[in-house]
Amino acid sequence: MSFTADLGKFAARAKGNIDTATRQATVLLAKGVILKSPFDTGRFRANWQFSAAGIQRATSMAVDPDGQVTLHRLVADIKQTRAGGVTYLSNSLPYAV
Repeated sequence: MSFTADLGKFAARAKGNIDTATRQATVLLAKGVILKSPFDTGRFRANWQFSAAGIQRATSMAVDPDGQVTLHRLVADIKQTRAGGVTYLSNSLPYAV
């Protein structure tokens, strides 16, 4: 299935509300990236950042082995966005590059 078709399905599920569909797609993307991130201590997973302002360069010593705390934090940030803008999912740990 194509990316366009996937977005169409999201829009249909959201009953035409493109903001909701965009948020859902972004949450699914973030979830996939976080949960598929390799981890030893969980620091890599904890350092995923979401922003609509640009790539976040800050890092943290926090750990999140299962990724759930990070995902909840990102979902809260994603809920503040609207369709039509550029958003960033980034991890600035040196070994993330």
